[in-house]
Amino acid sequence: MSFYNKEKLLSSIQALLAETEKKEDTIEIQLSIKGYDLKRDVRFDGNVLLPHPKRLKEKVVVIGDKALEEEAAKHEIPFISFETVAGKNVEKNKLKKKIAKSNHGVITLTNFNRFFEISFFNRKRTPLYFYKPGTDLKTCYEEISRTCKFKLRNNTVLSFAAGYVELGEEKIFQNVQAGLDFFVTLLKKGVSNIASVNIKSNQSKAIKLY
Repeated sequence: MSFYNKEKLLSSIQALLAETEKKEDTIEIQLSIKGYDLKRDVRFDGNVLLPHPKRLKEKVVVIGDKALEEEAAKHEIPFISFETVAGKNVEKNKLKKKIAKSNHGVITLTNFNRFFEISFFNRKRTPLYFYKPGTDLKTCYEEISRTCKFKLRNNTVLSFAAGYVELGEEKIFQNVQAGLDFFVTLLKKGVSNIASVNIKSNQSKAIKLY
């Protein structure tokens, strides 16, 4: 049995869609947890694959070598070479900060640390996804558009994108449901650790779900 009221969730989604004019607006779930000591408790880190894309335009860039560049070009996926970001001078650091700020995710190879530091992406909370050579890059790219990462950092407030207006109420509902049900499994005491859950769009005020 879900900890949230499904009827209220669906009616809240309908209310958001009714007052949001832009079809590309993202629907977001805001989560607040309780009962965690950030200095002592183990910090969770988990991913869930949603049934549907979480944004209309997921901005994902590939950073890699020549072989990965060819794969990215084949599928028309934005690409940046390792050589472009390698180095620690002022201009290179500005570039890496810009990449982290302007993208929702980065696909790269496991040897990325030879060329750039993960700290630039952690600060902007831009997740890294690792590509396994020999697998289909397009499939990896499409799965990222449906992947939500939950990582407890330095505060007890989290959020995740759960769809966009044009996706429609039923698919948004399915995404929210999948995200919330998975999130509970990461918590040390399950539902007891949830303080509140809100839903909102870019243009709307938050609606309390729990």
